[in-house]
Amino acid sequence: GERREVLPDAVRLPRIYIGFRAPAYGERAWYAADMLSAVLTGGKSSPLYRDLVYDRQIAQDVGASVSPYEKGGTFMMVATARPGVEVETLEKALLDHLAAAATTLPDPDEVERARNRMLTDTYSSLQKLDGVADLFSQFATYFDDPGGVAAEAGQYLQIQPEEMVEAAAAYLTENQRVVL
Repeated sequence: GERREVLPDAVRLPRIYIGFRAPAYGERAWYAADMLSAVLTGGKSSPLYRDLVYDRQIAQDVGASVSPYEKGGTFMMVATARPGVEVETLEKALLDHLAAAATTLPDPDEVERARNRMLTDTYSSLQKLDGVADLFSQFATYFDDPGGVAAEAGQYLQIQPEEMVEAAAAYLTENQRVVL
């Protein structure tokens, strides 16, 4: 079931972290979850940023990412409330967006923007020696195949919007959730 913790501190604006178990890195569902995170919060024109920061003005910022771990990943959402906004209001808005992601196909234009951003990030990491070394090391450690780096970008090209909905429905559930 859900785990919940409140850490009080002397901060100006409350922040909420919502984490979920996710598939292991390298599984197709991991790439679907990663694409979903990019669709939801990748850039200032993304659905969550538009809704929570611009339209409703209940968040200062919002982001999502999927961590690439060998045995199981982590889908993490982070948002900072605007002054005067209760963190519970922000949490409900985030969870509503995740519930919608589990039942509704993302907008095709948003999928294409996210895919392009993921490809750009992947190719950019291959242009720097330290990025290439990290990827080779990661693929050698996780898959015993450093050459698998060559196929990394192609994983994002194959993911379909239906797979993002399936990933949200399977992994972004209350019984897999931690809220801080």
